[in-house]
Amino acid sequence: MDNVNYMHKNLSSYRMEGLIPFRADFVRVVSEHVRALPNEEFDMLDSLSKTGDRTKCIANYASIEDRVAQLTCIDELSVIDFLTSPFFYCKASVVGYVAHKPVFYFNGSGIYQWGDSAERRSLSYWISYPTCPPGWEID
Repeated sequence: MDNVNYMHKNLSSYRMEGLIPFRADFVRVVSEHVRALPNEEFDMLDSLSKTGDRTKCIANYASIEDRVAQLTCIDELSVIDFLTSPFFYCKASVVGYVAHKPVFYFNGSGIYQWGDSAERRSLSYWISYPTCPPGWEID
């Protein structure tokens, strides 16, 4: 599956999954954490974003918040999928909360994830989008 199809943005999906009410809070938490990342980590992940298919996403953003808001999507993978992955579970850190549930950042990968249920689809943001994050293992 290509990255563009994987990282779909479909408002009906947000509604279907019941995630719209939480999206703004997710964007706020993620934006605050992205601004606090070490420059080296952000620069490495951001440079990956410039190597993907730029025709499928907006190239210029007014701010970190705008970038996160534009590229936050519904992820087919649940929080449990990430937390049980041998590659990602050891990289998980909680960077904030939305509706009393943790927003996870997977250190070094640039992936942020939150779900209102651990077993269903989740909100996700990849700093490296449209390029797969470092260590991406799922086809």
